[in-house]
Amino acid sequence: MSVKTEEKSERINLTHTDKAKIKNIFSKKTAITILSIVLAFIVVMLAVSAYVSNYDTTFPNVYVADIPVEGLTENEILKKLDEKYSADKISGFSIPLVCNDSRDEVSTDELNIKFLNNETAARAFNHGKHSNLIGRTVSFISHLLNKTVIDPAISYDTEVLNNKVNGVTAPYEQEPIGYTFSIEPDKVIVHNKVKGVKADRGLITSTLEAQICNMKFEAITINPVDIEPEPFNLDEVYNWLIADAVSAYYEKGQNGKVVVIPEKLKCNIDKSAIDSAVSKVGNSPEGFVAIEVKTEAPEHTKSELESNLYCDLLGSYKTGLGGSAARGFIALFL
Repeated sequence: MSVKTEEKSERINLTHTDKAKIKNIFSKKTAITILSIVLAFIVVMLAVSAYVSNYDTTFPNVYVADIPVEGLTENEILKKLDEKYSADKISGFSIPLVCNDSRDEVSTDELNIKFLNNETAARAFNHGKHSNLIGRTVSFISHLLNKTVIDPAISYDTEVLNNKVNGVTAPYEQEPIGYTFSIEPDKVIVHNKVKGVKADRGLITSTLEAQICNMKFEAITINPVDIEPEPFNLDEVYNWLIADAVSAYYEKGQNGKVVVIPEKLKCNIDKSAIDSAVSKVGNSPEGFVAIEVKTEAPEHTKSELESNLYCDLLGSYKTGLGGSAARGFIALFL
């Protein structure tokens, strides 16, 4: 029995030894393979870096719109651009602007469009050419694998465009209004916010610029969309409500007439009550929620000043009652 056991043990030991040798061989081969790959990569990168360091034309796969400019000098790019992009080639075109039932048009001549070909050529020629050689090499390889499209640089009269857009959108646009707060002697009334309706100026601009770059013009349809007011600022409202009372004061209006700016009452109110009212006002059938509060009145009120306005000489009224920083009865938080 002992002889057989020893023979079996010896066979097992030999098997373990063989496995260790095999594992060692594979580990060496793996290390050699990895090292070879790393060395090959380094060699390739060095070769590409050497090539890129002396590369003095535009990187591969660079286009200006649909014009390929790979391998061109900056002057050669500029020549190609001047052949295609010039203001005289788009002179006399009209671009209709349509918003629902409102319509107008703006001409390319009114917009005073210019193609900035020198700027475009410089951008295309220098695209990806980092001052750092490593970054420049990586960028070159990336250009080999990916197409880069550069839009022609242009300029135009944005004020003319905005005036035209405002003209056709005005009947359909409305500014959003945030929660409105009015103070009465025994309560604060919270009025619900109102959505606005506005045209997307950014979309209109990008559409027009795409048409200019493509030198093809068609009607731009403007669709105003609902927009929300700015987020409600509880701290701002609370601080205004609890701020000291401010007297009514006189102020000369734009027409030269003297008007009375109403007083602002001080409210004794909890911040949580404001937050609760704002959360409820959206479900209120009346569109507002009232919060019962105690208020403190200032020294001078609107009714007092109005009663004196026409009794005394206008030139003798005092302007020190309150100041222009005081806020009126109603504050809009947009």
